[in-house]
Amino acid sequence: MAAPSGSQRRSLYKLVGSPPWKETFRKLEEPVDLAVLEEIQQELIEQEQSIISEYEKSLQFDEKCLSIMLAEWEANPLICPVCTK
Repeated sequence: MAAPSGSQRRSLYKLVGSPPWKETFRKLEEPVDLAVLEEIQQELIEQEQSIISEYEKSLQFDEKCLSIMLAEWEANPLICPVCTK
C-alpha cells in the first residue's frame, strides 16, 4: 500500500485531528520553555539591579567629591591675581 500524499495526510488530520504524539510533545515542551524564559527573566532582573546598584554607588561618589570640592572652595576663597579681590 502506498503512503498517502501530503494533501491526503492534511485532509486526514483535519478529520482525525493532530496525531496524539504532537499534543504530548507540545505539553512537554511548554513547561520547559516557560521555565527557561522565567530563568532568563530572573537573570535579566538581577543584571538590571546590579547596574542600578553600581550607578547609585557612582552617584554617591560624585556627590561626595563635589561636596569636598565645594568645602575646599569655601574654606580657601579664590583671589583674583589682577585685582587681588
